[in-house]
Amino acid sequence: LCREKTTDKTLYVGLEEYGENLANGNMKHIIYYIKQRKDAIGELIAEYVEGGTVEELGSPPLYFDLQELNYEDYRWFIEKLKGLKRYGYIVFDMSNSALTDYHILSLFDKVYVPMIPEDASYKKVEIFYRILSKVNLSQIRERIEEIYVFEKRE
Repeated sequence: LCREKTTDKTLYVGLEEYGENLANGNMKHIIYYIKQRKDAIGELIAEYVEGGTVEELGSPPLYFDLQELNYEDYRWFIEKLKGLKRYGYIVFDMSNSALTDYHILSLFDKVYVPMIPEDASYKKVEIFYRILSKVNLSQIRERIEEIYVFEKRE
């Protein structure tokens, strides 16, 4: 998705529970720096990313490290990343295990929801929307774009 949407410099932040095998796993270091509120976070990120149009901070090897980050941590981190003015786009690839507070979603300009054209996927998304309503975050729906990631299986 990062490579398809733009040719601008993009930072991919891996926050998936089983994403370690997909990239470098360096987000484990950045989580520590976020919790420490290291002002030099931009320089620290530069040490860990793999270059190119899309710079990647891969998901940590232990998914419960993701649960260390709370709303204020994300708010601080996003503010610091935007302040770098280095990236045209910043993509947080976040699974439910990283989403410790649904209010974190309010920090993002756009929320992409991956969809598989199958009944089970539709039901999960329906539940997700109901949860947003229950926690008074219905307004986030206007920022959500559903992205179909697979063709329907026969």
